[in-house]
Amino acid sequence: NQLRNIGDNQAGALNEIIPMMDKYGKDSQLQAAACGAIWGMAAEIDGKKSEAAAAGCVHNIVSAMKNAPNDPILLKWACGALSSLSHGLGVREHISNEGAVRMVVLSLKHHWQLQEMLEWCCRALFNFIYVYPVEHHDENSDVIKKEMEWANSNIIEAEKVNAVSIVLYAMQQHRIFYTSHEWAFKFLCHVCDNDFVRDSQNPSILRIYEEEGIEICTTIVKSSNVSSITTVELAIGLLSSLLQFAEEDKYAFI
Repeated sequence: NQLRNIGDNQAGALNEIIPMMDKYGKDSQLQAAACGAIWGMAAEIDGKKSEAAAAGCVHNIVSAMKNAPNDPILLKWACGALSSLSHGLGVREHISNEGAVRMVVLSLKHHWQLQEMLEWCCRALFNFIYVYPVEHHDENSDVIKKEMEWANSNIIEAEKVNAVSIVLYAMQQHRIFYTSHEWAFKFLCHVCDNDFVRDSQNPSILRIYEEEGIEICTTIVKSSNVSSITTVELAIGLLSSLLQFAEEDKYAFI
């Protein structure tokens, strides 16, 4: 009850949440409520996101996920909280250092059968690697360059823990194409189109191509069950990237 009553602007809210998470680390219900409280507190205020991360919230959320890997309710709240926090400046550094990418991917790996898990894991993964425009900072500012460095670090970690393959597998298991597929495509498209990925040794687009990426895209483009035009547009964009890759790959071996 105490956690539920914490408001988004309540002074000292973090000082109440974090000690509770530390004290009741094995109580997954309390941890889920704490994740929800952090999420609610920081959702509308970017400064609160950075403040929460600096106070140790990312660490506590990841620890909660490690302590309750078989509790999908906790894991969904944790992914939602991490997804929201990652919009804040400097938070991606904490995401990287605390192993959040790995825990989100493991959550999807173990609970792929849940449509909501696919959505919230992909929301989190996308926000870990995508840097939104920041007011008063252009793309060449030191602040944005630093954010991009940590976003790229998270891309490397996503590749290491096989995130693309696990997302593709989960997508194939859910043939009713809800918001979950929209966020999955956002993650996959950014991995393909990101300059860092194209220039590095992380062949995510090859992995998507080899693991039925074209089939997934064409199925969604042709389906009458897709409720979002954005999902179709993203599928077409990824399909275009994959076909271009296939053409370039073909000529690379001639």
